[in-house]
Amino acid sequence: MPGQTIGVSVFTTRLMEALGLSAMQLSVAYMFGTFLSALLLNWGGRQFDASGARKSMVRSTVALGVVLVGLSFLEPIVAGLSALVGSDASAWWPAFVALMLGFALLRFTGQGMLTLSSRAMLGKWFDRKRGAVSAWSGAMVAFAFSGAPMGFEWMIQRVGWQWSWRLMGLVMLGVLASVFWAFARDNPEECGMEMDGGVDGKPRKANPDAVIYKDYTLQAARRTFSFWFFTEVRLGHYLSP
Repeated sequence: MPGQTIGVSVFTTRLMEALGLSAMQLSVAYMFGTFLSALLLNWGGRQFDASGARKSMVRSTVALGVVLVGLSFLEPIVAGLSALVGSDASAWWPAFVALMLGFALLRFTGQGMLTLSSRAMLGKWFDRKRGAVSAWSGAMVAFAFSGAPMGFEWMIQRVGWQWSWRLMGLVMLGVLASVFWAFARDNPEECGMEMDGGVDGKPRKANPDAVIYKDYTLQAARRTFSFWFFTEVRLGHYLSP
């Protein structure tokens, strides 16, 4: 949630006041940061394939925790950057650059890698039951989406926006990373299990749309219309407010 647009939006007014940015400048920084994070996802996907879901989730959670703690120190970071380049104290661009890079890291670790890792792990554990499991997962995510802004605002009202990010970062580092390391597994086979628990369920006709007739390499997929169509649809969802 801290890496999602709906989670970041609660902090925008405080960030504008603290950094002296306009709403337009903050929005453009968020847009550029999102684009930068999207460019890193191809590399992130290769890292997920190489390390598996468990390690990827733990690493992403730790990275997100570090980014959240780092973002809570935006004011001294911007002051240090301004002093380093000899910029005037009233200049807007040091805050813009710092915030853009912070958003890029926040989006890549939270909305990007952590979401990718958790959803891809479901695909490795379930086949016939994948639709039902994904539906339950989507319902829980929707519930979290609806309640998170109120929770974030409640925290900000009591401890301020800096400590809200710090507390969320510490929870990521001290709690969620440990939970994922203890309970997450890349696939059922490494636990001596099978997809769907080895239960076939009632016989049913094969869905022809689910049958793989041909595998594609990345280079071959890039030359197809379908790849770019679904990439554009997914990118539109990724950038939507």
